[in-house]
Amino acid sequence: FARTDLCAVDCLQPERLHMLTDAVDHHVATRWDAALGIFGSDTRGETTLAGSDFFGYDSVNGRMSSDRHHEKQGREMAHAYSLYHNVNMYNVCRMMESLLADAPEPDAEAAQRYGALADRVEEVLRAKFVDTADGTYFSDYVVFTDGSTQWLRFEHSDYWEYTWAVSAGPFFPNLATAMRS
Repeated sequence: FARTDLCAVDCLQPERLHMLTDAVDHHVATRWDAALGIFGSDTRGETTLAGSDFFGYDSVNGRMSSDRHHEKQGREMAHAYSLYHNVNMYNVCRMMESLLADAPEPDAEAAQRYGALADRVEEVLRAKFVDTADGTYFSDYVVFTDGSTQWLRFEHSDYWEYTWAVSAGPFFPNLATAMRS
């Protein structure tokens, strides 16, 4: 964990750490689904989904989008809970737990809160995100505009996101499953 190499001592100073904590807390407040125990979004990769106010607009490239990444078997997705998003947030929460515990002015309560979020994401990824047919991770759990839901496998996903999710780390909720995937 290259905390000191990446941000030196500067990012651990209270005013910098406060900005980081505010940003992560905003993401948690707007993307955490307590009922499912994972993070979700109205985007899938760079594609806005039908649940987004910006549906049809590619905010990364700044143009209207005509791709079909928001559809599956003719149904439009409204919301996605991707492996990529959740592995990334698992890592963010583990890093925040460490940063806040080791900061010059430690915040044990916040560190425990992030640790608990990471534990919950890990639990759900281990229990529900693994395809029992082959022991690999699903790529997404999606909600369609008609309210139906579906687990999507790798071949129905953005393979770049899936590859990052099972290989980037530095922390893995289940390394054996990541390696199989």
